[in-house]
Amino acid sequence: MAFSEANPVVFYVFVAVACFMTGFSKAGFGGLMGPVVTVLMSLVMPINQVLGLLLPILMVGDLFAVTAHWRNWNTRLLLVLLPGAVLGVIAGMYFMQSVPVTFMKRTLGVLVLIFVILRFVEGVVKQRVQGKAPLWYGVPLGMMTGFSSSLAHAGPSPISIFLLTQQVGPVQFVGTMVAFFTITNWIKLPFYWVNGMVNPALITKIIWLLPVVLLGVWVGRKLSRRVDKVLFDRIILVFLALTAILLLIQ
Repeated sequence: MAFSEANPVVFYVFVAVACFMTGFSKAGFGGLMGPVVTVLMSLVMPINQVLGLLLPILMVGDLFAVTAHWRNWNTRLLLVLLPGAVLGVIAGMYFMQSVPVTFMKRTLGVLVLIFVILRFVEGVVKQRVQGKAPLWYGVPLGMMTGFSSSLAHAGPSPISIFLLTQQVGPVQFVGTMVAFFTITNWIKLPFYWVNGMVNPALITKIIWLLPVVLLGVWVGRKLSRRVDKVLFDRIILVFLALTAILLLIQ
């Protein structure tokens, strides 16, 4: 029996929270909410169902993010990153088909812990980067991002590190990130569909909750001027690390 059938009220609460946090993240709180939502929902649903359910929610959030950062991306760097992302998504889907669902949950825990570590590495790179790294670095880092994104809707840090080494300005940095993940989510869609991870009947049940994404965007924009984003990120990273450990020991 599906989780939504066994616990419909709890299911809708979780989806509403996912929608809100997605919008909140797209309003300027970085890429931390994707893995947070994935980890939370994977505690109560099989990970393949979680990934398929969250993808359309993320894609709705992408609409707001792309609109807010329209044409602020660096097309040249996107063209370097996206081929690797495609390869990473394909590798992620192959991996997902090759292992049991229970192993996938532990894989998610490992990926989230790596994500947390990379966020701290990103801070070090930002402080110490000197000169531009070769463009070809974007291919393996794009692949890493595509792989982790296909398995956990997480992956900003590898390409964040690449963009930092290219010394792009803050506006282009955010715009390129937004464009990259918008395109990557569309790349994932046919793979998820073919593998039966996208459940149209289940998505139909949650369409009425999608406006909560807009509420999250509105609240995020209001708080983005008042909240210390560095402190916020650290709190979320600690929370992610703890939940990742919980996934590993379950």
